[in-house]
Amino acid sequence: MTEWQLINLSQQKRVVLDNIIDDAHVWSSQQVDQILEDNQDLDDDPDRMFTDKQLRVRAVLSQFIQQFRMKLPKANQQGKRNMIQKTAGDISEYISKQLDESQRDKSQEALKLNSQQQGGKDS
Repeated sequence: MTEWQLINLSQQKRVVLDNIIDDAHVWSSQQVDQILEDNQDLDDDPDRMFTDKQLRVRAVLSQFIQQFRMKLPKANQQGKRNMIQKTAGDISEYISKQLDESQRDKSQEALKLNSQQQGGKDS
C-alpha cells in the first residue's frame, strides 16, 4: 500500500489491516518454528538432497503464499496480499539462510576433523 492509501484509511480499517498482517505473520512463523523443531534430527544430509525439514518448510510457505494467490484480488486487498507475500518471502529467506548456515557449520567442522586426521597421519 502506498503512504497516500494508508493515510486515507479509517482508523478501524487500519486496525483490521494490522490484525490481518499480524495474524498471517504469527501463523506462519509458528508453523515454521514447529517444523524446524520437529525435524532437528534431519538437519544433515550427506547426499546433498533436500532434507525432510527443508521440504516441509517449503511446503508450508508455498501453501501460505498460494492461499492468497488463488483468490481474485479486490482493489483494497491487493496491498494486504502483497504485504503477506513479502512476509512469507522474508520468512523463507530467513529459513534458507538458517539452514545454509547450520549446514556450512557442520561442513566446516568436518573439514577441520579431516585436516586434523590427515595432519596426524603425516607425522
